[in-house]
Amino acid sequence: MALKDAAKGTTLEPSHKELARASKGEEKRLNVMIDKDKHTRFRLACMRNGKTITDVVDSLIDDYLLKHP
Repeated sequence: MALKDAAKGTTLEPSHKELARASKGEEKRLNVMIDKDKHTRFRLACMRNGKTITDVVDSLIDDYLLKHP
């Protein structure tokens, strides 16, 4: 799991500590600014499908990471 440092054009390898922390399943908060109306529509769509916003965003991130390793 390498990270690219765009400013330096290099690849950063995570430390053993970072990998261990990631594998423990610790959670992080993700704050995203979106239009109020879009948030309302998204929240309602999630509710209609029996999902939470967190469920859907987590799934979207998983899909993105599969396509863009």
